[in-house]
Amino acid sequence: MATDYLILRARERGTEYVRINTEDYGRAFSVTLLLDGSCAKVAIKLRDGRTVKEEDITGVFFRQPRAPDPTGVVEKDDVPFARREMLEHLRSLWRMIPEHKWLNHPRLLMAATNKVDQLLKASEVGLAIPPTCISNDVGDVREFVAQHRVDVVVKAVKHGFYATGDAIEFAITQAMDDAAVDKALANAAVPMNWQRHIAKQYDIRLTLIGKRTFATAIRSQDHVETKVDWRAGDSQGIHLVHEPIELPAKVVERCRRLLRRFALRYAAIDLVLGQDGKYYFLEMNPAGQWAWIEQLTGQAIRDAILDELLAGPTGDTHEVS
Repeated sequence: MATDYLILRARERGTEYVRINTEDYGRAFSVTLLLDGSCAKVAIKLRDGRTVKEEDITGVFFRQPRAPDPTGVVEKDDVPFARREMLEHLRSLWRMIPEHKWLNHPRLLMAATNKVDQLLKASEVGLAIPPTCISNDVGDVREFVAQHRVDVVVKAVKHGFYATGDAIEFAITQAMDDAAVDKALANAAVPMNWQRHIAKQYDIRLTLIGKRTFATAIRSQDHVETKVDWRAGDSQGIHLVHEPIELPAKVVERCRRLLRRFALRYAAIDLVLGQDGKYYFLEMNPAGQWAWIEQLTGQAIRDAILDELLAGPTGDTHEVS
């Protein structure tokens, strides 16, 4: 888990931190917000007796919060109401901690997750994107497929993870032949993201943290199973080669401009180096995983995150567009 891995490094560095698991709200900590018109104050009281005030906070790392679970704290019939109220209280807490203290503020995270907006802004800053059709109209999809008959892939509009009971399923990006297109369009009521497939040299994960840059080549083309989507290797026990690389300065600067468009200080960007020599933007995750990159390559991503949190505002996260 990335948070555990980050905390391990914080301990090694002697960095003071407080970890709050949102699902434990009401058990492990309480929150008080005071507003009287002239000032606003925050107090987070922990089970161990410590109190954290807003002025004590240097930086905030926000990673996969869970909804509070008041089961056993309130009557069974009151659990839905209590959960809703607790979650709204936490959202208010997030708003009262100044935006510049967050690696990425939750409000900015939500605004940056839309894939269409990402593609539009990526194109605006000069990044190449694959021709894309997102639709649930059979005729329009068939026209797009016919136009890009060389190769098309299909992926989820939001993300490829979905829950079935207690299990998490993963829908990978898939190359589509005629039969697969027909099968997909049989469920056309669900919109899908269709793109021209980019013939790759390799995939790239670019991790941007403040002014620090970590580019990693993922050698997805070494295995048939991972040529279209390198993530397929995770479920098949395929260990892909990961290695640090240097990207062209203009590609990095365009990615930085993209982050500024969303006012972010951190993001994980998926790129592809095509066989045509061009770099293509696929998508951006403003809260993307990074721990496995450091573990496989030795790139000091944890230190960069901690340094950014301790540094406070940098003044370069916004761009007028």
